[in-house]
Formats: sequence, C-alpha cells, structure tokens
Amino acid sequence: IDCVVVSEEVGVRKPDAEIFRIAADRLGIAPARSWFIGDNPTIDIVGARDAGFRAIWLRGTRPWPDGQPHCYAASAGSIDDALAFAEASFRSGRSKDEEEKSGAE
Repeated sequence: IDCVVVSEEVGVRKPDAEIFRIAADRLGIAPARSWFIGDNPTIDIVGARDAGFRAIWLRGTRPWPDGQPHCYAASAGSIDDALAFAEASFRSGRSKDEEEKSGAE
C-alpha cells in the first residue's frame, strides 16, 4: 500500500471528493489519469468520479442504485480484466452498455 488517508486525520470522509484528491496529491498522480476501485456505489464510485477519477465498481453484496455502472468487476480476481476492458472502452469513448449492445463481451 503506497498511501493511506484516514478521514479523521484529514477532516473529510468519503464520498467527499476532497478525500480522493488528498490521496491523489499524496501519491503524486492526476485523478483523470487514474482508476479508483471500490465496492460501494455511492461512497466509493460517486465520490471518486466527483474527484475526477475513472472508477470501477467491485460488485459485491451492494446493488447498484440504478441499472449497472459503466464498468464493474465481479470479484477481486477479475479486476485486471475489468481494468483492461475499462481502459479500452475509455480510449474508444464507449461505455460497457454500448459495448454490450454492439455484441462485445
């Protein structure tokens, strides 16, 4: 682990975009060129997107609020595949829903 941000120490909690920006600053990364992977649709994914990250939802026991997200991993073991798919989709400007409609798996 390269960085840990404790909400009590920095005074903000997820989904506040500031906590994600603090982590990016500490790591010296640009959120827009980075991926955030989280399992909570509201706290992790929305917060990360609000901070400018691209995000992958690690699908678990929490349902996605409305339909499916643009990118998700079914389990921790499938994160590499989801990341590769997400990166390719991001570069092409197409969402997972658009890819599925076009027949891509």
